[in-house]
Amino acid sequence: MKFYNKTDAIVEGILSYLEEKKSLDLLPEVAKKLSQQSFVRIDPNLAVVSSNVELNKKQTDEIKKHLSKYLNRPIRVKTKIDKSIIAGLRIEVAGQMIDSTVNRKLKELKTKVIYD
Repeated sequence: MKFYNKTDAIVEGILSYLEEKKSLDLLPEVAKKLSQQSFVRIDPNLAVVSSNVELNKKQTDEIKKHLSKYLNRPIRVKTKIDKSIIAGLRIEVAGQMIDSTVNRKLKELKTKVIYD
């Protein structure tokens, strides 16, 4: 007999629901949304800044200053290296995303070329 803790039961429930709806392919997006929501509920003043390279203290402080001013509250910044980013920054704070990456701009350009 296998014992589940509360977290295991919730994960099993999500997986069962997605399987029942034949939507297991949505699992990565569900995980991403859960992660975003956890930042809001755990610490809405934490910004996660992703870039292709490590940011220095001056760059991090500048981002913190601008986000604090924009959001009208003190913001803490956590940096993360994401090698899939060609250039630019992706900032997630309080469930919102500011995506100024070249990846996003290329995707928008591709969509425009295909559909316009």
